[in-house]
Amino acid sequence: MTSKLFLNIAKNFRRFRKETSGAVSVEWVVLTSAIAGLGMAAAASVFTGSGSVAEASSTQLMETVDAVADDQS
Repeated sequence: MTSKLFLNIAKNFRRFRKETSGAVSVEWVVLTSAIAGLGMAAAASVFTGSGSVAEASSTQLMETVDAVADDQS
């Protein structure tokens, strides 16, 4: 009984090892998650950088408006 069970398990394992259709699905999942991760990293970088650019632009604009207002008075 045990040897028959072992042979059945070995047969199923060999058949599983030869099957490659699941490998393609795994590769697509890995590639898709890598692309999504890179996209999120790029978005975070742009979001962080755009905040500091907007703050610097706002400061410069306010200084320019104040200088123009002082010149007119």
